[in-house]
Amino acid sequence: MVAPARPLDIPEEHLRLVREAMSDVVNSPEGTARVARLKLPGVTMAGKTGTAQVRRITAAERRTGVISNDALPWKYRDHALFVAFAPVEAPRYACAVVVDHGGSGSGAASPVARDIMTFLLAREGKPAPEASSTPAPEPVTEGRPPAPQTAGLEPPQSDATGVVAEASPSIEAAPMASPADTGSAVAPLDGAPAGTAASDSPPTSYGG
Repeated sequence: MVAPARPLDIPEEHLRLVREAMSDVVNSPEGTARVARLKLPGVTMAGKTGTAQVRRITAAERRTGVISNDALPWKYRDHALFVAFAPVEAPRYACAVVVDHGGSGSGAASPVARDIMTFLLAREGKPAPEASSTPAPEPVTEGRPPAPQTAGLEPPQSDATGVVAEASPSIEAAPMASPADTGSAVAPLDGAPAGTAASDSPPTSYGG
């Protein structure tokens, strides 16, 4: 049995604004994660997209133009993040998704949360949604190194043009551990739901 959530020392009006804003991220026509809207009748999910930078952007690169994710080797692309809770009206589940080098939280991470919440809520007796005629955006995979075909062999990291990643002097990776390509965590709830870096600054996380 899940213990009741402890009251937060935050004014209820402030919490209400946060919940409404997170609901709009998913359910508003202009929401960044509108692709993650649940197809279950009468059930909505709230969430927030995010992006985590994994490389250092030098002052020289900023002067000539920051390289886009699509033009970078896979291992230098941003991580995709998304957190969510559902149902909005009476939250029972919270979910956090991280897609390593996925590019954007809206395109790569939010559809994963949508599928997890759909499974959990449909299992509780809600009707399963019909398949959408519009496929969700696929996570960014262009330039991602192929999986090893033989044990013990590591393929070189290269971008879509075949250029080995280490050959690009303008891109400097920050030390980091990446144990898995995709990670997600779901926790049941009982009660209420729970920038870009400066030049030559270490990797940061920012909304996106």
